Order: sequence, then structure tokens, then C-alpha cells
Amino acid sequence: MQAEKTFGTFFAGAIAGARPDIQNYGLNTSLLEYGGYVGSIIKSARLDARTTLGFLQQNNGAEVDRRYTYFQHSSNIGRALNFFSSFELDLFNPIDGQARLTNLYFSSKYRFSRRVDLFASFDSRRRIVYYETYRNDVELLLDDDEARQGARVRLTFKPIKNVLTGVSFSKRFQSSGLNSSDNINGYVTFSGDQDEWGRWTVQVNRNTSNYLRSDIISFRHARTIVPRKLNAGLYYRSVNYRYGMSNGTEGLYSETRQHYYGADLSWNICPMLVFAVLGEMSTIGTDRSYRFNTSITKRFDGKKNR
Repeated sequence: MQAEKTFGTFFAGAIAGARPDIQNYGLNTSLLEYGGYVGSIIKSARLDARTTLGFLQQNNGAEVDRRYTYFQHSSNIGRALNFFSSFELDLFNPIDGQARLTNLYFSSKYRFSRRVDLFASFDSRRRIVYYETYRNDVELLLDDDEARQGARVRLTFKPIKNVLTGVSFSKRFQSSGLNSSDNINGYVTFSGDQDEWGRWTVQVNRNTSNYLRSDIISFRHARTIVPRKLNAGLYYRSVNYRYGMSNGTEGLYSETRQHYYGADLSWNICPMLVFAVLGEMSTIGTDRSYRFNTSITKRFDGKKNR
């Protein structure tokens, strides 16, 4: 349950509830969670910003499981710059009394023009420790308290009409050097007339870690078969896994190549009812496997009910 009250450009709220049971994800009212938050909203011709600072406590029965504060800020400066940041600081630590920064995230997007924009982000995450729930394993969890960090940058641009392309690079790392990986991704999309040319996308991706390199190339085509009624898509994806990589250098390795062939179809039975079906075959050498998925989605238009 959540209640909130605004006071001009400021607001305050309270939260109360229960976390899901850690064994069966069902309702467990002994895992009580409650807290409050305050914040501000700024709206002007040049700045649209919202900032929130909150405090929450999570219990297991009568004992404190976790107590933390969180901060979140988002802002749009003019029409070109967007900024977002958040963090969680755990305040309850009966082992050594020190606060732990368990979650930190920054991202920013800058639009140079209608054709080019640049996005960058950084995150740092630590394992969340529930001191009562994990009572017997707390010391082991804190021994592995190294932050998992990541950085990402993405450039998107539209060189000509109907063509959108982008490239991104992301890196995951730890101070110990374990679990590190680099990921490079690029794509080109042509969006023509859906009735004639449809939408064509080519995407490539390379991910390199301490022990594995994967190379992926995929092609997808989607188009309208019957306007506002029937849409179809075809795709192919080739994945090459190369095991035995060591710190980015090639030595002894084993290689596996996998191919995916798929098609999907969606039928708008009526404006609020959609039926969809997907079929896929994947191959590794002479081995084949098949996947089939079907769904039906009903939407409700709240405006018509008013």
C-alpha cells in the first residue's frame, strides 16, 4: 500500500507491505516492509526534474532484515539532455556496523540533432544481504562483497530517410578481474513501406569474457500482409561459441556453431484482440530442436468505460 501527498512543488509519501516468501514466492506477512519518502518536482521551460529520497525497513518477524535509504533523480534539460541517477545505501549491518552501497546507477542521453544521439551509463552493484533471512550464511556473503560494475556507451544515428543504425560498447568488470566481459553490438534497420518493403534489420554482436567468445549475426524481416489485420516476420540467427579464451587471447579452444530459423505471425482479430504464433528451429551440427509458441492478448480501452 502506498499513499502520497503533494505540497506545491514538494511531495511526501508512505509505503507498507510484505515481501514475497523466499521459498515459494507466496504471501508472507512476517516479511513486513515499510517506510517513507520525500521529494520535489521542478517544471520550467528549460528544466523538468523529479527527485526522491526514501527510507525503508524490511523485517523478518520481529527482527530487522534490511534497513536502507534510496535516492532517485531524473531530469530533462532543454530538449537535448536527459539525466538519470539512483543509489541504495544499506544502513543496517550488525556484523561491523558499516554502511554498504549496494546499488549505484548513472545514465545520460544527449541528442545532437534529430539524426544523432549519444547514450552513456555506469552501474555498480553489490549483493543485497538480508541479515535475518540469511543468518547462517551472512559471513560467507560478506566475504564475497566485491562490487560488480559496468559501463556502456551507445551511438544512434539516422544517415538517410528510413534507415536507422547504431553501435554500442559495454564492459562488465570487478576489481579482482573476475567475471569481466566486453560486448560490442551494431545494427542497421531499413523501415520502408510496410505493405511493400516492410522492415529489414541486420544485427551483429560480439561478447568476450575470460573463457568464452560468442559471435552473433542475425537477419529479420517483418511486413504487413493485410493492413491493420495480419503481420508476419521471418528471422535467421547464427551464433558461434568459442570456448577456451583466456584474457582475450586465443589459445586452445573448442568451437560450437548454432543456427536459428524462425517465423512469427500476428492476427488482429479485432482492435482489442490479437492472436500470435511463433515457430523456431535451431540446429547444432546434426542435432535439431523445435520451439512453438502461441498467445492471445485482449486489451481493454479504459476511455470507453468512462
